[in-house]
Amino acid sequence: MRQQTRTTSILMLFTIMLLIIFSYSVKAQSNGLPPDFVISSIAWSPDGTQLISGHFGGFVQVRNAGEVEHLYEVPSGSRQVTEVIWSPDGTKIASSNVNGTVQVRDAATGRFMQEVNGTHVITGMIWSQDNHYILATASELGELLVWSIPSGVLVERNLDRGIGAMSWDAEFTRILFAHGSGARILNGVTHEIEMRFPIPEPRIDIGQTAVVSAEWHPNGETIATGHRRGQVRTWDVQTGEITADFLGNDDLREEGIGSYDAWLFSVHFSPDGTLLTSVSGGGAIRTWNVATQEIVDEFETEYRISTAAWNEDGCQLAYGRNIEVIPEDGRLYDIIDFCGEGGIYTDVSE
Repeated sequence: MRQQTRTTSILMLFTIMLLIIFSYSVKAQSNGLPPDFVISSIAWSPDGTQLISGHFGGFVQVRNAGEVEHLYEVPSGSRQVTEVIWSPDGTKIASSNVNGTVQVRDAATGRFMQEVNGTHVITGMIWSQDNHYILATASELGELLVWSIPSGVLVERNLDRGIGAMSWDAEFTRILFAHGSGARILNGVTHEIEMRFPIPEPRIDIGQTAVVSAEWHPNGETIATGHRRGQVRTWDVQTGEITADFLGNDDLREEGIGSYDAWLFSVHFSPDGTLLTSVSGGGAIRTWNVATQEIVDEFETEYRISTAAWNEDGCQLAYGRNIEVIPEDGRLYDIIDFCGEGGIYTDVSE
């Protein structure tokens, strides 16, 4: 019986992994989109002045926030960049790809510093607080890989930890994982699983209910999960109970759960924890007031999107355009201003 349960779990995780890989592909190829310049991951520098973007064509760009032209562009070592991150001190950047390669570069110049290699597609990545380690998750077995930087030595490898997005709590003591079948919290030192947040839907529907994004609330007492078919949920960390249940967009009802436009790709708390934003493939960016659970704004972009990130002061949300051709303005991303006059959300990139 145990062996059967183990086999079933592995098959389920393998299915989730295939879904994740397919998602990276569909982000760029849906409606015949050219893969090269579509942004698969975007992140602000710690000081909020620059943006790094990872592209489906296998390259990384760094630019001053709001600028069209990039400061530099570097290859990632393979097609399909899956994640880009800044080190906490802002001096280094890291990018990962579907081949399991992670590259570390000097943030100011793009100079190559280190390359480490896993064996499977990297689906989530974070730096340690001291800037000396990179933690990444990969493969259908939920591998957690820990590399020492700059030596590049793999110092730890654990199975069945998590698949997909991962993030630290504010104190750098716990790690939150999206895990397809739910979310998990790991001890930041031992990397042992401390708590699980299973999805309430039947497992037979795992391909659509899968948790694809998870993020800490700044207070460390709440987490948010984003589910493939559009649900956004908040959970109490102490009790493991769902505290709120939202819908990321209305395409779920109108077009069905198989529609790319209905798929939810990520959820994001604002830095002060007052807002919760979801990003859906069809271009819907929906934001709620966390305290009242009411929708604050619904922003419909002109483009399909799959990734977004808040800046440090919580005033700006950057998102990558998923577009068929490079527009006349040359811009591959936009920024929404959440602190505009009168509270009106404006596209500050225009």
